[in-house]
Amino acid sequence: MSNERREEEVRWTLDRSKDRFILRNVGTAIATGVKVGGEGVVRIASQLPDGAAVRPGASVSFMMAGSLAHAVPDEIEVTWDGHPEPVILPVPPR
Repeated sequence: MSNERREEEVRWTLDRSKDRFILRNVGTAIATGVKVGGEGVVRIASQLPDGAAVRPGASVSFMMAGSLAHAVPDEIEVTWDGHPEPVILPVPPR
């Protein structure tokens, strides 16, 4: 029998339904202090998570609606407590 413990980790998926985006924690650890950003995101987004706690299997949603002047970005950046380096997720096509 092994005494090894699997390290808990946070992993993300990003799904889209029109202008609504669902950021889901598909890892095994809770993520606290979750923030979403990236180039151009704040300009077109609303209801962005800012310090959210996301349990394994749970999600947070937000809106991003582009315009002729400001397109929906190709990617978002996700940070959380203990992981200050952003994880970059591609934005799914419409």
